[in-house]
Amino acid sequence: MGKSKVDRETIDHYIQSNIREHKRDVVRMTQEKYQLSRPTVMKYVNELIDEKKIEVKGRTKDREYSPLALREKLQQYEIKKGLEENSIWKDFSPLVEDVPQNVRIICQYGFTEMVNNAIEHSEGRYITIDMTLFYDQVEMWVVDDGVGIFNKIQKLYGLSDPIHSILELSKGKLTSDTEKHSGEGIFFTSRIFDYFFMKSEKIGFVHTKSGFDYIDQGDEFTKGTAIEMEIQLTSRRSLQDVFDAFTDKDGDFGFDKTVVPVHLAVYGDDQLISRSQARRLLTRFEKFKHVVLEFKGVQMIGQSFADEIFRVFTNEHPEVRITYVDANKTVEKMIRHADVEDRNQ
Repeated sequence: MGKSKVDRETIDHYIQSNIREHKRDVVRMTQEKYQLSRPTVMKYVNELIDEKKIEVKGRTKDREYSPLALREKLQQYEIKKGLEENSIWKDFSPLVEDVPQNVRIICQYGFTEMVNNAIEHSEGRYITIDMTLFYDQVEMWVVDDGVGIFNKIQKLYGLSDPIHSILELSKGKLTSDTEKHSGEGIFFTSRIFDYFFMKSEKIGFVHTKSGFDYIDQGDEFTKGTAIEMEIQLTSRRSLQDVFDAFTDKDGDFGFDKTVVPVHLAVYGDDQLISRSQARRLLTRFEKFKHVVLEFKGVQMIGQSFADEIFRVFTNEHPEVRITYVDANKTVEKMIRHADVEDRNQ
């Protein structure tokens, strides 16, 4: 291979920016990217290890590289009268004082919203918070030992299963105290971070920067509620951009638009066929001026399901505009059939 004229700073940046997703092949990738020999790339890698910026586990072919924390703080707080999220944020904010402003604002918003939720709603005794600054991103964990968010929502809203709570959370405007909270915190926090993971007992709710929500059901039991948030330092996202995305263009300023992932209404091997399934999906739609139904991952819907949404509900709630995206031909055919029936009556 010919000699590369790229300086060490550029190569170090490339290694650290790709090591998280390419733990085993980052060396090969760097060789190919800059036309360097393996010994040369290993020299850069070993220097990063010596500087405690990355670490390595295993030997030869089983080697895996991963980033090391630049700064980290782990602290537990007792939930008691007078505990405030802003004062806790002051303990952690120095870790991100020199990151880009938009990222710092996002971290502050998500941190304070999730800590406030734990203080006021978890019914737990302690909150444990872990914040870590890496070369490429900020990671935060907020963990409480309370009753568990999905169980609490199930009881408050009379849902038949705690897993149904995830569908309701994905809509937004869900709160256990309407006088003190608007129910926007979890909704917006899940959408401003690159990765948002909320787990309680064996149920997890995940939102990724691609905009795809999904349910994670594992074997590991988590008492209370554990929330993980990650954001890249290179993110150009701003808090205001996310707020604006959920303000209907025809409406006044405010959270009056939502995007609902319809596939979250699917449980097990069931298909979305019945009116009762549609009514479950439609719960609290009247709180919004515009609801966008996202059909990504939904293979088919039944005629009754479509009719309940696009004819019955829209006739009963003309003030709510329902639109849809990412529907395949089969789904769209059913939607159009319901809509045509409505226009012909």
